Amino acid sequence: MSFNQAIIRSDNLIKNLINKFKKETNDQANNVEKINKCSIIILPTNALIYQFAEKLKLANITYLILNSLEKKTTIDNAIKLGIDDPNNFAFENNVLIMTLEYFSKDIVQLLIEILTKNNIISRIVIDECHIPLQCDESYRDDYLKIYSKLALIKNCTKVVLSATINKFIKHFIISELHPTTYAMIKMTCYQSKITLFNITNDDLISNCVIEDSVNRLDIIKKNVKTMDAFKRIIIIRKLSDVPYYKEIYEKKGYSCLEFTFNINEEKKRKI
Repeated sequence: MSFNQAIIRSDNLIKNLINKFKKETNDQANNVEKINKCSIIILPTNALIYQFAEKLKLANITYLILNSLEKKTTIDNAIKLGIDDPNNFAFENNVLIMTLEYFSKDIVQLLIEILTKNNIISRIVIDECHIPLQCDESYRDDYLKIYSKLALIKNCTKVVLSATINKFIKHFIISELHPTTYAMIKMTCYQSKITLFNITNDDLISNCVIEDSVNRLDIIKKNVKTMDAFKRIIIIRKLSDVPYYKEIYEKKGYSCLEFTFNINEEKKRKI
């Protein structure tokens, strides 16, 4: 091998390394861009907040906790960043986990207003949404005001969760929030392996909502070491929808098996 050949090969190696680095950097940037929005999670207790934060940490998702146990200076500095520079705030804090008391603070309401105006908040989730309607006036005052405050926030999806919701609570929440469209989704999990979906308003679930959830699942999957958490049985109400869901999941690298009445018994036994 001549000296010139060695230099040429060395140059090619450097170019390949640079191109590989650029590709990896671009891939990482694309992943960040996909999740460059904030979700707000409102939880009733600090114990639940830290449980949820631990799961986000394992999934390598950035988050900010707003409660009475965190350092006030840390919270104040983060809120100031969100008000002054919403986009950088979103990169640093993909999820805001907070108590009702912090959600009701004027400064946090201002932060949320700025983030929604910049189209940064993708959804606001309230866990245990039945609590405001099942407590008397002596219970935490901010719980009683949550739906009136939530109704003022525009340009984002609102999700309310409860294991004990009833028709009265559902109608009250709808009357308070005045949604243009909504869907009730009942979900039951058994040992984190089987997921049952019963969508009562199929026409109100848009394709973009489903695809967005799969995109976020895909980002989380890239940051975990075991695939056990992603083994699922998805029960779909309408047989005609099966190919659509299957195509979406397969595009993201999930292997899918159909288990419907029109497959033969031998295949059912193998599954």
